[in-house]
Amino acid sequence: MSNRGQSFVVEVKARGASYASKPGDARRSGRAERRGVDLVAIHFVDRTGHIDARLGVVTVGTVTPDPNTKGYFWSVDLPGLVSTPRPAGDADKARDAIAHKVREWCEAAKLISARRA
Repeated sequence: MSNRGQSFVVEVKARGASYASKPGDARRSGRAERRGVDLVAIHFVDRTGHIDARLGVVTVGTVTPDPNTKGYFWSVDLPGLVSTPRPAGDADKARDAIAHKVREWCEAAKLISARRA
């Protein structure tokens, strides 16, 4: 059975406006971008002795204080990334580094799934 030559129109009505998708449309092919909204929301939870970085309910990274240098170590726990603790000058820099790595990883995972489709 072949679907070649067949076409269809999907209409989504919201607040009185209608949207009709067309072949190659960004929304239809899953490439629509939401501007101004952070798609990856990372929450940092203070624990006794460390700070957890969470993506939803999953812990994806950790910030721990370094008692020798008064600095911090940060690490990410994601598939394909090295989880070796890395130094940071302060807790905010460690949080920023984790957030950058997690966003980078999520972006890469999205590109891989888009190529396979």
